Amino acid sequence: MKKIFLMTAVLSLTAAVFAAGEPFAAWNFDNVNGTIVPPVAGKWNLTLQNMPNVKVVPGKNGQAVAFLGKDKERNTVGSSYVSSIKFDCSKPFTIETVFKLNKDAGYRNFKEILCFADSERGPGLIVAIFYDRIIVRSGDGKKTFDMNTDATKTAITRDKWHFLTVTYDGKTVSIYFNGVLAAAKELTVTCGKYTTMFVGSFRNAYAYALQGAVDELKLYNFAKTSAEVAEAYLAFEE
Repeated sequence: MKKIFLMTAVLSLTAAVFAAGEPFAAWNFDNVNGTIVPPVAGKWNLTLQNMPNVKVVPGKNGQAVAFLGKDKERNTVGSSYVSSIKFDCSKPFTIETVFKLNKDAGYRNFKEILCFADSERGPGLIVAIFYDRIIVRSGDGKKTFDMNTDATKTAITRDKWHFLTVTYDGKTVSIYFNGVLAAAKELTVTCGKYTTMFVGSFRNAYAYALQGAVDELKLYNFAKTSAEVAEAYLAFEE
């Protein structure tokens, strides 16, 4: 009886560890149905909007979605959103995505990858590209808390797929570019009141189109280690 109990406990623990390593939400953009991108993990559909500026394009693997539009356009840029997703930015997390900038993507333009923020100054989380730096931004609604990579060391080559990972362990935000640690900083990451995630633009297609494409997007509710990030990058390169 004790052996059966012990075996059951070990199997339960193994299952829990395996589940903890899986994304709680993910999209690979291979099965776009009109304006709906169904998830490959989790229960939340991603909805495309402003379709004249959204294009389904070849991805690194399978399909990808390009989010287009000029930098100063308002409310018309390509975008997408996920409603009512429970993602607490103030707790440990990992964001993993594969992206590519278009050949004509501006150097000075602010290009949004992902946004969980109530406003540009927070609260919440923004992952974007500006002056060819990967930027992670949070804030308290009045003041922003920023960190970024060094563009001279992590050049974002146009028209090429890149693997980006952002982790937060509850104290330090780390940015990995193509599997290598590019920046790390202690940062206060706040949680906004809105539960909508935007991909490809700032907020509800307001501005800051990515001017490029996203192939995969995964969210984890734990911070990956550098070894786990490197392993995921190697899988991406295969």
